[in-house]
Amino acid sequence: MNLPKVTFGLVNCNRLFYFKSCLESLLYTTEDYENKEIIIVDNCSVEEGTEEYLCELEERGFKVFRQENRDPANEFAKALNIIVRESTGDFICPLQGDMQFVVRGGWLKAYVDFYDKNRDITGCILLDAQRNVTNNSHAPFGSVCKKTDDYKFLVDMRRSPIMCAGDVLFSRDVIEKISPWS
Repeated sequence: MNLPKVTFGLVNCNRLFYFKSCLESLLYTTEDYENKEIIIVDNCSVEEGTEEYLCELEERGFKVFRQENRDPANEFAKALNIIVRESTGDFICPLQGDMQFVVRGGWLKAYVDFYDKNRDITGCILLDAQRNVTNNSHAPFGSVCKKTDDYKFLVDMRRSPIMCAGDVLFSRDVIEKISPWS
């Protein structure tokens, strides 16, 4: 099967526990989607164990970039720009390093398929990082586009089609129109 390539970019700064949890859970829950690349940008972490983990990730074949100077007001934007510049995917998904993935198998293909079929109305797809109780309290969020029995996608026409910088799936053509971040 010829799947579009998805680039995941993770940004970390002194949050090794969350960063490891995010990356390892992402890898575990997307084992069925082989055509992906991982880019890591570390913003000058000094936390013990971080450099060893970054070296391990390089040995595993991931692209790792280390920022040499802290710039708290702009370092996340700089990291996003590195991810976009270095990515080779048809889709790019920048992640903040504290997200954890729990749905195993099938979800990434469903996201990519949905995006491909709805490019004319999709700016980005926000990854659902909320609990059901939160999602239910915000109803009606928008119209439901149910594409499979396992996944549903909500369309929120009250918002701009490009919602945020992290924890979302962008197509390459959209991200090239909106980047660079500052």
